Amino acid sequence: MLSTPTNGLLPELIEKKVRDVLKFLKPRYIITVSLDGPREIHENIRGVEGSWSRSVETFRRLKKLERRNKKFKVFFGYTISPFNVGKFEETVESVREEIPSVSHKDFHVNIFHASSVYYRTEPKEMKNFLKNFGDQASKEVREMIKRKKVTSLIDIIEKKYLRLGLKYIKTMEMPVKCNIYNLSAFVDPYGNVYPCTIFDYKIGNLRESNYDLLKILNSEEALKARKLIESKRCPQCWTPCEAHQIILSRLLRI
Repeated sequence: MLSTPTNGLLPELIEKKVRDVLKFLKPRYIITVSLDGPREIHENIRGVEGSWSRSVETFRRLKKLERRNKKFKVFFGYTISPFNVGKFEETVESVREEIPSVSHKDFHVNIFHASSVYYRTEPKEMKNFLKNFGDQASKEVREMIKRKKVTSLIDIIEKKYLRLGLKYIKTMEMPVKCNIYNLSAFVDPYGNVYPCTIFDYKIGNLRESNYDLLKILNSEEALKARKLIESKRCPQCWTPCEAHQIILSRLLRI
């Protein structure tokens, strides 16, 4: 299964590129179109006037492709944060005014994070934010769990992500043992390789290693990063980019 997030700002171009990808892609393919609130809130978060309408239009176009391709799915990606907490239901209703068939099932929900390597923000800021809106966020996540119907493996993973997310919001620690070092790595635009999108611990650079990723993942720096993660001396996150993989790898145990 492959997935791609998009901010949805270029509906025509995104539709064209997805059509191109679907011509040769064999695995199941998922796209999430970012939508973080009703129109005013979303555009305030994104800082782009008209971004709400573009995201909705992108979703509408990709939904048509989904009907013709069983291996392709599109969802809205909603990140619950201090800037939109308590607005999820209003967000769903605002989209329904444009696309009446939209339901809660069309939304993937994420928990707000910060990262000095990925978002260029300080993780400590995120933890301070969560302390201030934790109760509100927990209440909203519980409502999301109640509404989440399980009809597929994706639904199982997402519901488990939300349930464990309640623990994360309360403790600010990984709710399960992290084994992301066995599952994936994050490569930034400059070829720098990190254990994940949140942990600002560089383990190598592709350009400096003749583009040998395996060599980097088996390096001394990678081993050091692994030990830091195992001893919980990392940012302790629960972002879906990594959490969904971890849940899937430990599904029966979890």
